[in-house]
Amino acid sequence: MSMTYRTRRRLQKLGITALVILVALLIAWFCSVIWLQRYVVYDKNGATVDFELGDAGFAGVVATPPQAQGGVSIFYNEGSDAIEISKDLTPINGYYVDYNMLLKNMDAVEANLKLIPSGTPVMIELKGGYGRFYYSTKISGAGTSESLEKAIGISRVDEFIQKLKTKGCYMIAKVSAFQDYEYGNANVTNGLYMTSRAGLWMDDAGCYWLDPASAGVQSWVTSAVLELKNMGFHEVMLSNFRFPNSDGYVYSGDKTEALQNAMQNLLTSTSSDSGTFTLSFGTNDPTLSLIEGARSRIYFEGIDAANVEATVNQSTVEDKASQIVFLATTNDTRFDSYSVLRPLTAAETLEAQKTDING
Repeated sequence: MSMTYRTRRRLQKLGITALVILVALLIAWFCSVIWLQRYVVYDKNGATVDFELGDAGFAGVVATPPQAQGGVSIFYNEGSDAIEISKDLTPINGYYVDYNMLLKNMDAVEANLKLIPSGTPVMIELKGGYGRFYYSTKISGAGTSESLEKAIGISRVDEFIQKLKTKGCYMIAKVSAFQDYEYGNANVTNGLYMTSRAGLWMDDAGCYWLDPASAGVQSWVTSAVLELKNMGFHEVMLSNFRFPNSDGYVYSGDKTEALQNAMQNLLTSTSSDSGTFTLSFGTNDPTLSLIEGARSRIYFEGIDAANVEATVNQSTVEDKASQIVFLATTNDTRFDSYSVLRPLTAAETLEAQKTDING
């Protein structure tokens, strides 16, 4: 079938027009993808688009580790004297104050503090998984809890810390180690990535987790420990000292080795010449090993009384009575063969029971 010259010209023009339109559409699509990137939010479920972010949502954050107290050096153990072990640990039996108590029951917390004897161990949570501090920290780049400030005021926590010191309590600070949304958000290269590598992996609580092997992470944790040590705390417990139990993130290294090396470096960089400061670790893994000879304990939270002995039997710590601490929510006596802390809001009842038992 022959085609006239005029028909061929018309088809050529239509083809050129269609090609121009296609190229224009491709350019528009490419530009829209670039424009949409500012509204993409990565979370545990993948990537979503949120047009309500506005300019603040894509202003950009430079992913550099905050400088804590002028910079904290991480150095390695070089001999038996690097970690001071001159004084033995003893079992502890006392109380704890968590974030929810500070937020909702501060009056009861302060009232019960008056009822406990001088020298009683008291642990207070001072940094949670979202990375916000619950006291007036001076660490560069650190922020305080807005919710706590609004509810009771950060200064009230500062005053409570002073009351612990004045009363002569054995002061323990609880600090989240590797679950830290704020630090992960500002230092994405130091976090655990989703298996798709589209962004940092996020847990069910909406928090990022950090890589224990990162020197920046270790320096960040060290800065918090040293500040609390200088404030007069006798012990700091690093909670969430573990990898999250999930297959949703990628990690190519040896997890056990990473935790052990991090523990060694943190113990060394926060050690005390006097041998009286203790750095401890909170986990849900009974097989976590402590550095031999170091002044440290393992804290277990959420363990049912029926599982106390099973948890202890899996642990490799040397002095189980002194180096294993349970954070218990009940007065079950099965915890009492080891070190145990219970809610300070229950001190009135527990102290009364002690008085009855002692006659």
